[in-house]
Amino acid sequence: MPESLLGIGAKATELEDSDKMLIKELTEEFSSYFGVDPKPIYESRFTKIVPISHRPYAKMYTDD
Repeated sequence: MPESLLGIGAKATELEDSDKMLIKELTEEFSSYFGVDPKPIYESRFTKIVPISHRPYAKMYTDD
């Protein structure tokens, strides 16, 4: 994902195995409601977006 599409204070990272497992579980549940195959969904490419720090906007609103 291009950084230009991310907001200030955010960065894109690779998914961890736990993220992939959560996506698989949630798409399987979602798909069961609609009777569709979950595999094309959970095998799609996902991007994890996380804050760059625990206080990504601190410098915008404080004198820190």
